[in-house]
This record gives sequence, structure tokens and C-alpha cells, in this order.
Amino acid sequence: MSRLWTYEDYWRYTPPDTFGCEVVDGELIVTPNPSPDHQLVVGEVLMLLYRFDRDLKLGRCCGRVDVRLDDHNVVSPDLLFVSRDRRHLVGERCIEGAPDLVVEVFLDWHRGLPQEEARRQLYERFGVREHWLVDPDACTITVSSLEDGRYRPTVYREGDVVRTSLLPGLEVDLTALFAEAA
Repeated sequence: MSRLWTYEDYWRYTPPDTFGCEVVDGELIVTPNPSPDHQLVVGEVLMLLYRFDRDLKLGRCCGRVDVRLDDHNVVSPDLLFVSRDRRHLVGERCIEGAPDLVVEVFLDWHRGLPQEEARRQLYERFGVREHWLVDPDACTITVSSLEDGRYRPTVYREGDVVRTSLLPGLEVDLTALFAEAA
């Protein structure tokens, strides 16, 4: 039987500036560092969320940071948002619990990697209110909203505008977003 990794094991093992290490159900998962194309899209979405929230002060949006869902589940989503009412989750080393929003950028080379589905299920299980899967290759964003403990996905395509009740007033024009990231 292999040993289950804990948050403390992960913290001792992983230098703070290392990408690509997570613990899912006690298993250490190592993935390649993000590509330049991936980071360009992440930057565009982060700027969009940051600009939206700058004046409203609805909460805190962050780029890649550790999220400790419990002792055996530590993930590092591309982007996240924690509402002002839940700022107590923002700890010194990590986010201590489920953020309100998790955004993952998905490129063609990710297809077929089992950790993508495992992470979506993990976010659902721990109550992340919304999960966005941004796919610049297909020019889509899949917004999965938590309803009665289950994700209900809505796929937005190029030409659509993403709106979410989680961030009232936010409008993401997919055509403009993917043009900026190209």
C-alpha cells in the first residue's frame, strides 16, 4: 500500500515557487510547468477579473496559489476568486478551503490527462461554487455552477458573452478575450 500524502508532506517536499505539484486524495501528482501560451491566456483572464474587481472590492482574485481543501487534497488552480465574506480562507501559505471560483486554462496538450477530470470532481465535492474551464483552442469557456451539490455546465463559444451570478456585472466577451490572447 502506498502512503497518503498530507498537506505538511507536500509543503516540506515542494519549494514554494514550484509549479505542477498537487495532492489529490493523498496521491502526489506532478505535471509539467505551464507553457507560454497557457500563461498568456491565464494572464488575460486574471487581468479581466482584477480590473472588474478593482473598484467593486467583492473579494480577492489570485493567480496560481495553493488551495488546501483538506489534509489530503492540495491543488493549485490557474486562477481563483475568494469573496469578501470568505476572506478568512486566505491564509499565510495558502487558501484554507474551497474558493468561490476556480479557473483552469486547458490547452490541446492537456486532453486526456486524468487529473483534469479528477480536479473538476474535487472542486465539486468540496463546494467550489463555480469552475471555469477556459479552452483557447476551441474558443470556449465552460462555466460549471454548483447547484444542489452538483455542477451544471454551460458552454460559451466565441461570440458569446459570459455572465455569472457569482460576480454580478462581469461580462466576458469571448471573441475579445481570445483575440487578446492570440
